[in-house]
Amino acid sequence: GHVIIEENLYDKAFVASRTEGFEEYRKIVEGYTPESVEDITGVSASEIRQAARMYAQAESAAILWGMGVTQFYQGVETVRSLTSLAMLTGNLG
Repeated sequence: GHVIIEENLYDKAFVASRTEGFEEYRKIVEGYTPESVEDITGVSASEIRQAARMYAQAESAAILWGMGVTQFYQGVETVRSLTSLAMLTGNLG
């Protein structure tokens, strides 16, 4: 979410009309720069930026996940993160 918001790639109309808590979300992801999560994820900051741009700028996009994503101690947070990306870009529903 950090890159999508920072680079103004999110769907402002969708966020304004169909979501709640955007300002709180913005504050949370503000500290999660690609550089700050590079060591945690093992994914380079440039690849994180590229993936965020590709997803946000796609004409249409979908995020699909199976049960494995939810079956570990951070499963709920993972699903929240995935659905937040979908809502940021208006790719939900």
